[in-house]
Amino acid sequence: MQAESQGDCDTGDDQQTLPASNKWLVLLVAVLLQMVVFGSFVYSFTFWVAPWSEEFGVGRTTILTIPTLFLYATSGAAFLLGSYIDKLPQRTIASVGLAFYVIAMLGIAFAPSISVVFLIYALLVPISCTLAGPIAAIAFVSQVFDKQRGLAIGLVTMGTSLGGMTIPNVAAILMADGGWRETHITLAISALLLFPAVLTVLKFKPRPHPGGPASLAAGSGNLQFLKRRDMWVCIAAFMLTYFVFIAVQFNMAPLAADLGVSLQGTAMSVTVLTLGMVIGKVLTGYVSDKVDPRLVFVGICCALFVALAIILVNPPFILLLMAFGIMGLGSGGLIPLKGALLADIFGSENVGRT
Repeated sequence: MQAESQGDCDTGDDQQTLPASNKWLVLLVAVLLQMVVFGSFVYSFTFWVAPWSEEFGVGRTTILTIPTLFLYATSGAAFLLGSYIDKLPQRTIASVGLAFYVIAMLGIAFAPSISVVFLIYALLVPISCTLAGPIAAIAFVSQVFDKQRGLAIGLVTMGTSLGGMTIPNVAAILMADGGWRETHITLAISALLLFPAVLTVLKFKPRPHPGGPASLAAGSGNLQFLKRRDMWVCIAAFMLTYFVFIAVQFNMAPLAADLGVSLQGTAMSVTVLTLGMVIGKVLTGYVSDKVDPRLVFVGICCALFVALAIILVNPPFILLLMAFGIMGLGSGGLIPLKGALLADIFGSENVGRT
């Protein structure tokens, strides 16, 4: 038995013996994955609305139902795939998520109708966003960071915001040169460059901690979590705030167009939003290690309320930018707060499932 245990340590990359430098490399790769996946599917979506409407001959309202479908489908994918994130090797999880990203982007690029785009956002995109997005990223760093876990979660979830700051601007340049189909192909091919990093850095398989909550064994099924009142409180609180953010984020370009803002101004608005999210994530990640999370959540809700109040009065461009910045500051804190809270309540070995 002792020899077997030693063999595991030699070949299995146990998270408790992982060198500090490797932990930060895991965090870096997780950030890059989120940048690519969420930068394309979420933050750049607003740029596809007009060209899809024109090419496929459908109204803007029809296209804007895709984010709602995507949100529900991603929730379902997270529920079904979360347990695998907690158990399978991390490079397997990330590689599958990245592969689905490439397939989905190419599928959209060659889509003959809007119905195909709907299917891709309902079936392929949610898998990519689950296995190569914030849920997997939070699980990865929760498994390798014991100290400063809140800060690590705050830093790793910057990936979505950094993607929002970079990918939409790249997409806008590519669209100006070649159109939305060519843009999707270029982004898909570029993502292939991440596979070597995934395979060389995410080399270990997570193992359950004996130090997790006694009432939740690492092999517990998903239904056990749904029997707990604190799980439903978390679901209700975070889902409502997520809906506010999603409603604003996916409608930024139409909203800006209604106010007479140019495409470049819209790209700037996305950048301001995501910059606010970067600050919000780091700040929330740091504070969540020291302050009652209920107070942090109240602060986030106040920021969202102020941002919405400004947007509703059809403000001039400078105030619109301010509103998007405040929205980013508040919504950026949601993911690290949720990750830190779930890790504390249910144990870091169960983050993927929760």
